Amino acid sequence: MDLALATCIATVALAIATITLAIFNRYHAKATRQMVVEMRKNRELQMRPCIVLDFDFQGALMNLAVKNMGDGAARDVRFQFEPHFVNSAGMDVCEYPIFKDGISFLAPHKEITQFVDLGTKYFKEAGKPRQFDVTITCKDATGANHYSDLIPIDLSIYERFRIEGLKGVPEHLADLKEEVKKLREDFERWRA
Repeated sequence: MDLALATCIATVALAIATITLAIFNRYHAKATRQMVVEMRKNRELQMRPCIVLDFDFQGALMNLAVKNMGDGAARDVRFQFEPHFVNSAGMDVCEYPIFKDGISFLAPHKEITQFVDLGTKYFKEAGKPRQFDVTITCKDATGANHYSDLIPIDLSIYERFRIEGLKGVPEHLADLKEEVKKLREDFERWRA
């Protein structure tokens, strides 16, 4: 075999190998870039604040609980109720400072609870809405990312529980008064 032909074959083989390697490197670089983008998205999702709002009943007390379920802090948390939530005393809960002014900072896994009504009174009033859509907006800790979530809330599930059978504050006060009266009578007997 001629030296010139061997050199030509070696050059062509080297060129093919170089082109194959270049194609492989380009594919690898593209895959690596895509992996970095996905890792960044996953990190952002993991650090995203996740604000939820729901009713929380403690006996007859009806509270609204705001919780950051995410691993990232939330800034400038705002709420918009549809329809407006008016309690049994006629107060627009949307005007409470926590909902009107929002929350400037909510740490990860932090919960804030706001008393809004007595469930026994709210559910006894005809025409009170049982379903609400609450739009919650917030920013992440850096303020760079903005989030907006629509939370549907259905109070009718709580109405089906026997909340109306629970005692309200006046009934508890009457029971307490009766217990104090019994203690006073017992104390008078011991003194005698």
